Amino acid sequence: MESRTSQSSAFAGGENLIAADADRPGRAWWPAAVVCLGAAALGTLAATDLGLPGSARVAAALGLTVLVIVGVLAAPRRARPQTTHASHPTSGPSPSSPAAEPDRTQERLAQTEELLRAAFESAPIGIAVESTEGKFLTVNPALCRMLGYEAHELRRMTFPEVTHPDDRGADFVLMSRLLRGEVSSGQVQKRYRRKDGRWIWVDVAVSLVRDARGEPYRFVIQARDITRPRKAEARLRLQRDRFKRIVALRKRMLERERALLAELNHRVRNNLASLLGLISIYERGGRDDASVASALRGKIGAMKGVHEAVTDGSHGAVDLTDLLGRLRPDTGNPTNAPRVRISGPPTFIQPSQAGAFAMIIQELFTNSLRHGALGSEDGFIAITWEHDNSSKADMLHLCWEEHTPRDLGPHKDPGIGLTLIRGLAASELRGHCEFDFRPCGLTCRLDALLSTHEPPGLHSVSTKESVS
Repeated sequence: MESRTSQSSAFAGGENLIAADADRPGRAWWPAAVVCLGAAALGTLAATDLGLPGSARVAAALGLTVLVIVGVLAAPRRARPQTTHASHPTSGPSPSSPAAEPDRTQERLAQTEELLRAAFESAPIGIAVESTEGKFLTVNPALCRMLGYEAHELRRMTFPEVTHPDDRGADFVLMSRLLRGEVSSGQVQKRYRRKDGRWIWVDVAVSLVRDARGEPYRFVIQARDITRPRKAEARLRLQRDRFKRIVALRKRMLERERALLAELNHRVRNNLASLLGLISIYERGGRDDASVASALRGKIGAMKGVHEAVTDGSHGAVDLTDLLGRLRPDTGNPTNAPRVRISGPPTFIQPSQAGAFAMIIQELFTNSLRHGALGSEDGFIAITWEHDNSSKADMLHLCWEEHTPRDLGPHKDPGIGLTLIRGLAASELRGHCEFDFRPCGLTCRLDALLSTHEPPGLHSVSTKESVS
């Protein structure tokens, strides 16, 4: 900001000199020379001493150069005295005489003007002089190339015509502050529309030049195309966001892996403990080896069904309907009538309780094959269930009803299997189980408090999640 203020002060000082000396014969060249030489030196020193990067140094120096050009153009022009090249000493003033000094100064001023004009024309960034109404008055070739217009086309346009509608508000705010004298210069990034219709991003520096009376006179703008850097920055931002998503996904997958290992460890320990408990129960019950082997085979098959249901399911929990279908025995029914009729709302059981459910259902199927409806050709089982959420807990009420057209006779002692069902319902399902032995078949009512808790991260991340 200090460098921009120095630019305006130097130019304003030069204009005051021009105004003061404009009417003095033979001295109109002097203020212009002061402005040219002083401002050019100031531009070089300011760009160097501020430690600006290369592109910013160019912008700063060229900004002062443009101000100098406007000052030079505003200075009154005097006709250049004609000199002769005769060798006679009486043909003109001597080069060392005081009368020849204005000629040499005028020549140096013309050279300086030409140098500054060449710098304006060959500048690598776009430079323009605009009226206070925003009309382009003078544009350099770099700005023409940037926007794709010829110089005469731009001079018929105003800056709002090439500015994106969403960026015009910031432009008007900055120029209003410049006109009110709140700031001497400003900078804004905005979009320009090229002649071919493409939008480019530009970094625009704006300065206000005032006349000898201190009134707003011209806007000087310097524009640098930053479309490529902005695109590179956007790509970098996308890559950074993608990397963050990959890291977060990796973290969740590691948490899921730890949770799965913990769940697997818990499930294996429980299954082994259940098998050992069953073996002890069957040994105390006096069963023969073949009976024990058959019972264990059924329990291991139930565990296998639970494992497959957990790994195949997309919810992490086990679908009760799917589990019943996996455990349902093949009865070789020759008719089309279903032997097992299942009906109930969608229900999912957490893996921690799925094993107990599987063992209970497997034991009921085994009992029905031996002593109940599935043991007769025309019998069937109706399995229904419903939820009770009245106490803010998910209580499942499952009803198992066997139907046979003939009387099965008086029921026998529930035996080891049905005793096992009661124990699993109480310990693993936090509920209870009731049996009703009717002549047409067994009715079992199972109440279970479903668990809604699972280890953190378990099944919370899909392996198909995209990070693109």
